[in-house]
Amino acid sequence: MAARAALRTRTATADGPLRNAPAAIEIPTGNPVVQCAVEHGLRIVHVEPPELEGDSPSYEFSSDLPIDQAMTILTECRKKFGQPHKERTLEELRVIFDRWVQERACLVRLGYRPVEPPSFETFAATWKSGPWMPTDGVDTGAWSDTEYREAKSRCTLEMFYRS
Repeated sequence: MAARAALRTRTATADGPLRNAPAAIEIPTGNPVVQCAVEHGLRIVHVEPPELEGDSPSYEFSSDLPIDQAMTILTECRKKFGQPHKERTLEELRVIFDRWVQERACLVRLGYRPVEPPSFETFAATWKSGPWMPTDGVDTGAWSDTEYREAKSRCTLEMFYRS
C-alpha cells in the first residue's frame, strides 16, 4: 500500500495554523514517495505505524513553502513514485470502521459533536475517495494542546495527529 501522508506548513494545515514546526524525522529507506518529498523540501515530522499488518506507515510532513506549492510537490511525487493502494477486504474495512465508530463515541462522551457515521456499506464504498472519519464535524484546529492530548489519550484517534 502506498504511504498515506499529511502535510503541514508554517502558514496552514488541514486542521488550522501550525504553531511550532517540530524537528524533522529521519528519512525512511525504501519509500520513493517520501524520499522525493524530502528531496523537494518537505520534512517528515511524524510517522504513524501501519493500521493493519502489511500496510506502510503514514507520514506527516511540514514545510516552509506555501501550502499550495508543498501540496503540488507531494502530489507530483505520488504520481511519479506512488504505488497502487492495497485493496482492502471487507473484513479489514470492518475492523477500521468499528474502531472509528468507537473513537467517535469517545469524542461524544468528551462533549464534542462529530457527525453521525454512515452505514458500513457507505463507508466501504467511499473508502478510496475519502471515507467518513471520527473527527468529521469537530473543529480540531481550534483544540488547545490540552484538549488535543485529552482526545488522543482517551479516544486514541489513530488516524489523527497534530503536534
